[in-house]
Amino acid sequence: MGTRPWKSRNREQNGYFLAKQRTLTGNGNYTVGIKQGKELTRVFYMIDSNSGNPSELSIANGHSKHQAGFGGDQIEWYTNGINELHKSSPNTKITFVFHIAIHAFEKAYEKYGYTRDRSSSAFPIIIDKMDETSTDFGIVLSPTESWDRDGYVWQGLKALGVDSICVGHDHENCAGVVYEGVRLQFGFKSSTYDSNIYVDVGDRLVKSWVPSGTPIIGGTVMEINSQNGEIEKAYHYYCKNVDFEQ
Repeated sequence: MGTRPWKSRNREQNGYFLAKQRTLTGNGNYTVGIKQGKELTRVFYMIDSNSGNPSELSIANGHSKHQAGFGGDQIEWYTNGINELHKSSPNTKITFVFHIAIHAFEKAYEKYGYTRDRSSSAFPIIIDKMDETSTDFGIVLSPTESWDRDGYVWQGLKALGVDSICVGHDHENCAGVVYEGVRLQFGFKSSTYDSNIYVDVGDRLVKSWVPSGTPIIGGTVMEINSQNGEIEKAYHYYCKNVDFEQ
């Protein structure tokens, strides 16, 4: 079954680990709320987007989703949860965090010349250099792996009022784009583990399994308004002496 179930069991022994195995599909689904004063201003839904190696407990519970995507029980869980939340706290903002991007990310990048063709000259897409007036930023170095190509989950999340989605998985991409009113944000790698974005000879942006240039690493910052929980701005924090313009 791979290492994922072992990691989940091992981490559950930590009393502060929230992603415990329960009855939903996946290796862990949970929420984290942010209170500002007495108001619950934002809730983060941390969801397992699955894709291979489901946990033994998940299989035992009758869930056997081996491909990327949410199980029907996961969708029902967060839909009911958000609807109930908004009855008592209608102004609470919602962010979803999961591993593999949905197809809406690809649609969002199309306005910057994105294509799934790996041989296309569109790559790398350096959004920072394309429109300095936009709130969009970051780099798309290679086609992303995505699911929800029929848009079912995407439309459902928008209907629930989700205003931001954060993902990872594709280590050579770190773009953040506002699409149809929702911020779609790839995480920005903070280390050189696995594939990464590098500045190579001639200031070329390349990906490499073995460091061959200066790595572009740091973190993504999303600043939240202290009064209402709105995302005021988002940007990359680059590690010292690391910059794709050097």
